[in-house]
Amino acid sequence: MPHSVDRSRFTHTRPMTLGQTGAAACILDALEGKEMARALGVSRWTVDRYVAQLSRRYGARNRVALALALERDTCAPAQSA
Repeated sequence: MPHSVDRSRFTHTRPMTLGQTGAAACILDALEGKEMARALGVSRWTVDRYVAQLSRRYGARNRVALALALERDTCAPAQSA
């Protein structure tokens, strides 16, 4: 069963793909790679790709730094369009 994702949580200027958003939500929920794959209904390799894309996007060197960056992004005031 795929993880339910609230895309409005993330306020980064460029919209994320649905897969990136799901991975971001899983990272914030502190799920491991295999758990993320199961929750999102994708392979472990796809999860690794999403995490790598998010790490580049946020300039994070590891998952802890990525989780902190994602947390800051979800707490930022929503940008007006």
